[in-house]
Amino acid sequence: MGFGEWIKQKRSENDWTQMQLSQITGIPQTTISNWERYKTNPSLKHLPCLAKTFSVDFSEIVSCIDLSKSQRDIK
Repeated sequence: MGFGEWIKQKRSENDWTQMQLSQITGIPQTTISNWERYKTNPSLKHLPCLAKTFSVDFSEIVSCIDLSKSQRDIK
């Protein structure tokens, strides 16, 4: 499972919209949308907040991120 699918699943499990997740985390809704559409990967600064918000281990999130792709390779 890629990060976009993971974040969307976690949001759905909590019955949150992208806007609600944005309000909870302080991460812009457009950023969350870009993640879910695989337009961008999350920056490292967002990972601790996401781990805390979803009560998951940091490694669970990292395992979903395709680090072999650079931002310019993601379309």
